[in-house]
Amino acid sequence: MTRPTLLLLFLAAACSSPKAAPDTTPVAEGYQEVTTRLAALIEHEMRDKKIPAVSIALVDGDRTVWARGFGKAD
Repeated sequence: MTRPTLLLLFLAAACSSPKAAPDTTPVAEGYQEVTTRLAALIEHEMRDKKIPAVSIALVDGDRTVWARGFGKAD
């Protein structure tokens, strides 16, 4: 391959986006109430402070019991 071809392949690989991760991890049993309250609080604060996006993960020990993305940011 010539150098321009290698460069083109590199650029194509660099520009391709990886498979998107899911924007939520389902709520684990026993955490529904707290996640509902957290989601409401986050949505309120985003509106109030004009925050475009927030990501949160709720962890108990070494286990993710809930994760979610709110909004969208570039």
